[in-house]
Amino acid sequence: MSETTTRAAWLELLEGWGRECAGSTPEELDDLGVTGPEATSWYAFCAADYAEQLAGALASPWALHTPEQVGAAAAALTAVQLHAERAKRRLLDLLAAMAERGEAGPVPPGLPELLAAAPSEEAADRLLAELSAVPLLRPVPGTLAGALRGTAGLLGDLLVPEEDAVEVFGEPGEPDHQGWARLRHEGKEWRLYFHSHDEDEWFLDDFPAEPGTRLPLGSFSAAAAHPAQLAGAARSALARWAAGHR
Repeated sequence: MSETTTRAAWLELLEGWGRECAGSTPEELDDLGVTGPEATSWYAFCAADYAEQLAGALASPWALHTPEQVGAAAAALTAVQLHAERAKRRLLDLLAAMAERGEAGPVPPGLPELLAAAPSEEAADRLLAELSAVPLLRPVPGTLAGALRGTAGLLGDLLVPEEDAVEVFGEPGEPDHQGWARLRHEGKEWRLYFHSHDEDEWFLDDFPAEPGTRLPLGSFSAAAAHPAQLAGAARSALARWAAGHR
């Protein structure tokens, strides 16, 4: 890509989506269990931003002092290209999975060829434009409460058939924002529960049983909480617990 002083729209989007991860290393994000669009967007932003900074730094004749340093930098750039090609293939897999789940329309014709084309600012802008135009058939909720209700809908066969089967308390951003859906699996009642005070932790518990059982599902923020992923995690956790207690 040619050097420019204007920030691309896609770079602004990635920085915004990954803002909560700003300043964190991959190791720190892994330790915190941060996954999904926030971490992925931040990685993509850093990859593009750092590559641009590297290209700028190499404009100086004093950027590196030995052929060995040049060789190491060249090897790093080759590794970047290798990982970028692998990442592009996985992007196509992600789009196919979204379409298979009925969340988004089909992949635009010619997208694989555009991804494989020689890099240019025009190609980057066109990728954003074409994929932004793909219709969202079932958008992700974007809130913890919405994710809970969407997940409960996908677990309808386990949902306790009562009016208060799904309850939400507090407002987003408040420390007491929490909610649960009451489930019944193989005769035992559970709550699918989130609590924003506990770093947006999601889990299953059998409250008010004593001693209680708690099955962690992971930490999913409002941006990362996906009903299909949460429903799958809940079913798997319940199946594992039931298998160990027969």
